Amino acid sequence: MRKSVGALIALITFLAFFVAMMPAAFVYNFFQDKISRVIPDVNFNGFEGTVWSGKSYVQIKHFPNVLSTWKISPIGLFKGRIQSSLSFSSKGLTGSADISLSNKGADINNLSAVARSNYLNQFTIPYGLDLSGNIQLSNANLSFDNEWLTDSEGELTWQGGIVHIQTPQQIHTASLPPLKGKIYQQERTLRLDVRGAELDLMSVQIKPDGWAIVAINYALLDLTDIPLLADATERREKPDRENPAVVLEEKIL
Repeated sequence: MRKSVGALIALITFLAFFVAMMPAAFVYNFFQDKISRVIPDVNFNGFEGTVWSGKSYVQIKHFPNVLSTWKISPIGLFKGRIQSSLSFSSKGLTGSADISLSNKGADINNLSAVARSNYLNQFTIPYGLDLSGNIQLSNANLSFDNEWLTDSEGELTWQGGIVHIQTPQQIHTASLPPLKGKIYQQERTLRLDVRGAELDLMSVQIKPDGWAIVAINYALLDLTDIPLLADATERREKPDRENPAVVLEEKIL
């Protein structure tokens, strides 16, 4: 009897060690087809470490590679969930979060990140906007079902600085004050409202179908002081200045 118990303990110990030391790349290659069907626009490569603690490069569509490091808690498995701490970095981007996965969806909690201008300008310069300084994300929490976001919250802050704006005639330089953004969920739409010291300046909506709608208010155009737009924004009362002057739509996902 004692030999049987000892053999069982030895077997369990061996299996636990085997699973704990299983290379992350091996597991990913085994489930690669299933993962690609669930998240077709995400690519993983350069795996190092084990399933429980490791790192890999992650790329979403055409966005730059991000080095992600994870550490999975075995305790979550008893609840039918995969719980992991995550840190990520790229050139000009650093951040961390707590992630929980189940067959019903995913939760990303305590998400914080700092994006520097050299990272941000990869996305903004093609649209004629050259930024300076850093944008900080804090107090962010996101919940997903198997299709899309179900809940979101968070805060963005930018300390202000010089921006260069490409107009049809020339590159215009403006000095903007500190700005704050509020992330929230409105039904199935992810929203970001950007505000200055007194006025709402801009709003961004990202819908489940991947379309983004950006509404730029007169108040933001007023702050940029672009000569071509000065006449259109002057002499407006506060309620009018918080109305959209320009609305842009583009499919980003």
